[in-house]
Amino acid sequence: MGAETLSATGAVGVSTPLSGYSTNLIYAIDNQSFHLNPSLLLQYQLANGLFDNGQGGYSFH
Repeated sequence: MGAETLSATGAVGVSTPLSGYSTNLIYAIDNQSFHLNPSLLLQYQLANGLFDNGQGGYSFH
């Protein structure tokens, strides 16, 4: 049997319009906005193989 381990992984998602379309509607899809979505994933594994994981993040607009 191995030892207990804690592992962490980070991820970042970015989305932005690919074109310079213009609209006069306030409810247009994404309204030409930029999104940044960082997240952190944690996994704790016991020596017997059982594990628990968690994920958290935030969306910046």
